[in-house]
Amino acid sequence: MKQMYFFFALSFLIGGIGTSMAQTLSFADAIDQLARACRADLQKYCKGVELGGGRIRACLDAKQGMISANCQQTRTRIYQSIARRTAAQRSIAQICSADIQRFCPGIVAGDANVLTCMLDVKPSFISRACNQAITDTGWRTERAQQ
Repeated sequence: MKQMYFFFALSFLIGGIGTSMAQTLSFADAIDQLARACRADLQKYCKGVELGGGRIRACLDAKQGMISANCQQTRTRIYQSIARRTAAQRSIAQICSADIQRFCPGIVAGDANVLTCMLDVKPSFISRACNQAITDTGWRTERAQQ
């Protein structure tokens, strides 16, 4: 089952899945929730579909009128969360540039030390947009779980 989750993750990432302060789902949590909510639909409509390349997502998308309401609702929520997480991770340096200069002077953008520095700053000191971007990346949760 873990291998299936791993391949779902790769499928989403390769397939291009592209607010409030709610945390976005980790890729692992998203895959787990989708697998649980859509298990019967995957077996019924996507059996034999090769993993990777976004093929599972494409299969579920093509069958969206036939899949269960629970699977459809879960898919929508997960796709939105993963898209928000991915977008935040791509744009965080731009969104947080002023905060990075203010709280992490001398640290080069793109350096992992920027992330460490920004996660050490009290959220109430960071601009609202940057704070939301950091939340959307999921990095706070990942750090807390370490």
